[in-house]
Amino acid sequence: MSNSQIPEEARKYIDDILSYMDLSKVEPEVKEQLAQDMFEQLDRFLHARTIDALPEDSLDAYEDLVNSGAPASDIQKFFETHIPNLTQVLTSAAAEFKLANIPKNS
Repeated sequence: MSNSQIPEEARKYIDDILSYMDLSKVEPEVKEQLAQDMFEQLDRFLHARTIDALPEDSLDAYEDLVNSGAPASDIQKFFETHIPNLTQVLTSAAAEFKLANIPKNS
C-alpha cells in the first residue's frame, strides 16, 4: 500500500498520533510503513466498532451484503441506514483508537 492510498483525512489523523512517538531517528521508509500499518489497524478498528453498533436484527442482512461482494459504498450506505448515530459511533471509536495508540508517557 502506498502513501497515496491513505485518504488525506486519515493521513492527518495518523500523523497526529505518530507525532506523539519519538520517531526522530527512524528512517522515512519505516515511518511510512508505520503509517500504513496504523491506517490498516484504524480501518479494522472502526469497522469492528461499526459492526458492534448494528442492531442485532440487522446482522444477517449485513452478513448477506458482505458475502455478496457488495462494494464498500453499499456497505457504507447500509451502516448509515441501520445505525442512526453512526457519526457518534465513528467519532467515539476514533478517539478510543487514538487514546490506545498514544504512548502513555506523552
